[in-house]
Amino acid sequence: MIQILELVKRKRVDIICLASSFLEAIFVLKSKGMSESMIRSVIAAMISKLKKNGVDKIESITLESLLGCLTLRELYMITFYDALHASMTLSASAVLISNDKVYDNIRGMKRLSFVTFSRRLGGK
Repeated sequence: MIQILELVKRKRVDIICLASSFLEAIFVLKSKGMSESMIRSVIAAMISKLKKNGVDKIESITLESLLGCLTLRELYMITFYDALHASMTLSASAVLISNDKVYDNIRGMKRLSFVTFSRRLGGK
């Protein structure tokens, strides 16, 4: 992941990070027993690393994306966070960079694996 961020910075690729990815991270860390102050530190470090590598746009979670999430869960029987990430990506008419193949089954969804994305940027 660090190598991809470095490529993004070097190639000046316009990337938007989904706020839903931070929400998922918060809930995963909380489920592991991490304190709120430690979680804040982890999220701050994630944001700092992204900004350092030129990723400073974060797509907010909207009511539209939440409602879309519920629809996608119902249609595709996928997890809440997979549906939320997909809904936000579809709303933005964007391409999701993810290794999770669950997105390949969602109509209209475009996904690139980390390897494919890295290769398209000229990485290894």
